[in-house]
Formats: sequence, C-alpha cells, structure tokens
Amino acid sequence: MRLLILALAMLCAACSPKNLPTTGEETFVSDDPCFNLANSWPAMAPNYASYEGDEGATVGNLVQNFRSVDQFEDELCLSQFLGEALVVDMASWWCGPCKEAAAESMELLPQMRALAPSTFVTLLVQNEAANPVSQADVERWAETFDIEYPVVKDIGEDVTRAWSVSAFPTFLFVAPDGTIVDRIEGKPEDADILQFVADAAEDYAGAFRQTSE
Repeated sequence: MRLLILALAMLCAACSPKNLPTTGEETFVSDDPCFNLANSWPAMAPNYASYEGDEGATVGNLVQNFRSVDQFEDELCLSQFLGEALVVDMASWWCGPCKEAAAESMELLPQMRALAPSTFVTLLVQNEAANPVSQADVERWAETFDIEYPVVKDIGEDVTRAWSVSAFPTFLFVAPDGTIVDRIEGKPEDADILQFVADAAEDYAGAFRQTSE
C-alpha cells in the first residue's frame, strides 16, 4: 500500500504544469489568426484582437483588415498596426510620385513618432509594366528606399478593387481605432501627414495602443 501511494505521488508530480505565471499575471489568449502571427513588427494590441473593419475605404469607414506578405516574406495583418496613427499608401513601381513619397518617408517618420505612436504601411500594387507585383518587387522597393516599416503586396490587386483605387498613389489616413479620417489621391504634403498625426493624438487619445503589461 505504501508503495502504491508513493507511485501515485510521483505520477502526479510528473504531470504538474511547469512555468506557471506568478500570482497576479494574466495571459491574453485569442483565436484571431491575425493576433497570433509571428513577424518583424510589434504584436497586435490585445484591445484590437477582434477587429474586422469594413469593406469600403471612404472617410468614416473602418479600414479593411487585409492580410498579406511583407518584405521579409512574413505574413501580417493591417490590424496589427491599430493603436497607432496609420498612414497607408498604395503605390506602384511605374508611379513617379509614389517613389518620391517613398524616398521622403523615412525622414518624415521620426517627426510623426515625435507627435504620437505612428507608422506607414505601403501596399505595393504593380511593377514597372503595370503587372501585379512579385515578392521580389516588394523587397526591391523596401531596399531601394531604405524603408523600415511594412511594405506588402496587394495580392491579386484585391485591395485595389475593394477600395476603388483609380490613381496612384492613394493615401488613407487611419486613426488608431481604424477609422479612415482622410483619403488623398496623389502625394500629400508632409505638413498634411504631420497634422493628421497631431490631430489623432488629440482626438483619439484613448484609442492608442494598450498592452497587457
């Protein structure tokens, strides 16, 4: 009998879970496939884990939560960047103003981030021959303009059609909660982008990224 009790005790000890969180810590669990992506960018904020977005892309809509592949060949979702003032630009390799905007973006980004958490996301649509972009086109865009924010391809030009894009570049200014506050066809002025971020910091203060830390 004593041996049986000892064996049961050893069995229970072997089945005990390891590395339990200390008292007071909570672990956020989500069944959203976007929430669980592993890539080079900050993880999705837990308070946006259930974000879906709208189908349209006009002012007042919630921006569509598209999923694509970035310049590192990693999958990402746009909802991963909610909680920041987000500038989404749709660009093509044959478009001169698109390349001008890309060349200036990395100088502008630190100025944006001095005002509020913010980032660009470039959705690359076509190559020089106006054909759908390849992964190599996406990587070349990021390398050519020394870009350190996400550059993704519009797979099958699905987002272009869903957003009724008829000119390149097209910029969406997206508040931290996903609301599209402005849509600009053509290259916006730097001052317009900075003003958007400053306004978002004031008007959407409670919508910026929250963490479980």
